[in-house]
Amino acid sequence: MKILVTGGAGFIGSYLSRELSRKHEVIVFDNLFTGKKENLTEEIEFIKGDLRKICDLAKIPEVDVVFHLASQTSASFSIKSPKLDAEINILGTINLLNWCNEYGIKKIIYTSSAAVYGEPQYLPIDEEHPTNPISPYGISKLSAEKYVLLYRNSIVLRFANVYGKGGVKEGEAGVIQIFAEKAKNREQLEIFGDGTQTRDFINVKDAVNACMLALNYNGKERIFNIGSGKETSINELVELFKKYEPNLKVKYLRRRRGDISRSYFDISRARKELNFIPRVKLEDGIKELLEIF
Repeated sequence: MKILVTGGAGFIGSYLSRELSRKHEVIVFDNLFTGKKENLTEEIEFIKGDLRKICDLAKIPEVDVVFHLASQTSASFSIKSPKLDAEINILGTINLLNWCNEYGIKKIIYTSSAAVYGEPQYLPIDEEHPTNPISPYGISKLSAEKYVLLYRNSIVLRFANVYGKGGVKEGEAGVIQIFAEKAKNREQLEIFGDGTQTRDFINVKDAVNACMLALNYNGKERIFNIGSGKETSINELVELFKKYEPNLKVKYLRRRRGDISRSYFDISRARKELNFIPRVKLEDGIKELLEIF
C-alpha cells in the first residue's frame, strides 16, 4: 500500500512513518515547524509542505491511505493565537480532505486529542462523553474531527497524553518529558497545584500500535479513545521518578487557570473493536526516558 503521513516528521508521526515503512511505501508531508527530517529513514519519501497551501498539496502523488497527524498541538499557543490555530487545524484539514476527494483516497485516519472533551462530567471518559472543549485548540481539533467524519471511510483516534523518546514539552504529556530532563540534571521538579490532578499517559509505541490496528479496521465504529485506561496523579508520577532518582526535590506552585482536575480514558471500545492493548507500563517508559537523557 502507498500511505501518506501528514506531520510524519514530528514526534508521533515519525514513529508511525518508520513502522509503516516496514511493509508499505510511505510518503511524509511536513512543514518541519516542529518536525525534523532526520527523524525519518532513507526509504521514506519526504515532501516539505504546508496544508494551508494548495500548491504544496499538489506536490503529493496519489496514495491509498492518509494518516493525518499534522496540526498545531499546544493549548497555550491556541489561546494566544486562536486564528492561526484554526487556520492550521481546521482549514488545513479541509484542504487535505478536498485533496483526498479529488484523488479518491480509500481511507483517512485522523489523530485527535482528549482536549475535545473538556472538563470531564464523569470518569472514565468514553467516546459518548459530551464534547465541550475549554481551549481554542480543543475546539479546532473537534471541528477537524467533524469534517473528517464526513469522509466516507474515516477513523478518528482520540489520543490521551502521549509520551516517549523524542517527545515534546508542550501539552499534558510534556510533564513527563520535563520531569525526565530535570531528574537527570538533578534539578527540582515543579508542580502546579497540589499534585492530586490526574491524567492518562500512554507511551508513543502503544499509540503507534493503535494506528496500525486502525489501518486494517473495517468495522462500524469510527471514533476511538486511545490511552492506557489508567488514572495517574502527578504525585504518583513523581514517586515513579524517585525510584530511579531518590533525591529529587519537589516544589509546589499555584495551580494554573483552566487545568482539569481529573481525566482518564475508558478504552473498552478500542479493546473490543481494534484489539488494542496498551503494553508499555508507565514505570518502564519513564525508565527508558531517563536512560536516554
